[in-house]
Amino acid sequence: MFKRDDLIEFINSIINKSSQKEEIENNLIKFIEYLKLTKMADEETLQELENIISCIEELLIIKEKIGKCNIIKLLETKEKEKNKTKTKTKIKKEENIHYRHYHNDYEPSYYSSSCGSSYGGYSSSC
Repeated sequence: MFKRDDLIEFINSIINKSSQKEEIENNLIKFIEYLKLTKMADEETLQELENIISCIEELLIIKEKIGKCNIIKLLETKEKEKNKTKTKTKIKKEENIHYRHYHNDYEPSYYSSSCGSSYGGYSSSC
């Protein structure tokens, strides 16, 4: 099996090496057919590569205007957004309160909330 990043890099090089639209489309279609026939890529990667081929007109316009089209960078931003929505941090109840010395209900009444000591008690926040 080929790695997803290697396949995308190869497709990127096909797009950037050639200058004719028909040649690029034919090469990409043949490459996708080869991958399907040999089962050297998973279904998700094949679907992503087919999506790239469906956007070939727009990619060639970008390549024509800029001189190069970097599909890898375009897909990285998509992956970052996808991963950003998946990752959520869980906050423990203890971590939720940052300044314990401001809350009297968490400390006994004989603790001082200031950094100096008081008569008959000691400070817990210093």
